[in-house]
Amino acid sequence: MLSLKSVMRNAIESWRCEVSKDFIANKVAHYYYKLNLHYEPDAPKKTILKVPGADDANNSQNFWRYNERISAEAKANIMDLLPAILLSLPQARSLALLNQFFNPLGFVVAGKNGECEPKDRDHLLASMNKETSEAVTAVLLLGKHATLDQLRVALKELVESKESHNPMLSYIEQEITTRS
Repeated sequence: MLSLKSVMRNAIESWRCEVSKDFIANKVAHYYYKLNLHYEPDAPKKTILKVPGADDANNSQNFWRYNERISAEAKANIMDLLPAILLSLPQARSLALLNQFFNPLGFVVAGKNGECEPKDRDHLLASMNKETSEAVTAVLLLGKHATLDQLRVALKELVESKESHNPMLSYIEQEITTRS
């Protein structure tokens, strides 16, 4: 089993084949400041990355140094940047990263589908129906001798299906409140 830092490093390196090193570092720096990670109670006294635009070359150099090194400081800095890294990566890649790490431990991570407006009933229904259909299909295709990976995929689909019902529940509750 790989460490979380190793799994993250592999995901970041594979993403680097699609976009530039500077793009990745700038995006991580953007989320680092947007999420105010430098103000976290256990954040290091010195900021890990500089404000985007202030010194992008230095940000890129430092980010890739932290990503590639195995020192305790590099690992700590990458863990401090974890929320920014997860938001910077494309959602599918973040989910794959998290599931690669957590699946061997018995956990499944599912993402939220943020493609539709909360008030758009038809999109909410379509998303809910899609996720439910995928879950039903995954369970039906398991067979008697399903592997652990197949079971995890089915569980992931079921969790995504369950989560897809929440926006519709909120929509209906909002409509009841509005009309009361």
